[in-house]
Amino acid sequence: MSKRNTDFLDDLFRSLEDNDNIDQTIEEFTAGIQQTIHESLHRNGYDTMSDVLHRRSQSEYSRKPEVRVGTQKASSIGLSRYEYFLSLLEDITYDPKYQGYYKEGHQKAIEIYRSKAEFTQSDLVSLEDDVKGEIHRAELNRKNRDLFDVGYYDGLEFIEKALQRSKLYMMTLVKEEMECY
Repeated sequence: MSKRNTDFLDDLFRSLEDNDNIDQTIEEFTAGIQQTIHESLHRNGYDTMSDVLHRRSQSEYSRKPEVRVGTQKASSIGLSRYEYFLSLLEDITYDPKYQGYYKEGHQKAIEIYRSKAEFTQSDLVSLEDDVKGEIHRAELNRKNRDLFDVGYYDGLEFIEKALQRSKLYMMTLVKEEMECY
């Protein structure tokens, strides 16, 4: 799992106090600090320092990943609930603000429940119950969360919405078939 955002500073100061850097050249010490800064940027969801500046200018327009809304008739798609659920999990886009550890946590939740869905293809109701239970447990532990945990929690909510959307898809499919008769 990821570290807290300030752990890298604690590690750096601890190494300075312990004189771990006493036999390093200035280039090695500088490279170590640059590596630490790069890790911190990644931990906070940035790839480069220019991403920090870009995100600051774009922050008001960023949105968390959302479950897409289908515009086609359900009968024209012709998928099972499981297949439709998986198709919703495929179309995830992440704004620059939600990269790094947030994205890793979000994708971890998606992968866990995608693999669980493979085993319960015909019974996604039990999967819904599992997701709701894990969301409830995550809400109880909301205090000390880092970006990975926030992404994981949002991933659980994304899965819950995708399951709800797949249920609506099946109800629409049944409704459209009944209208044909």
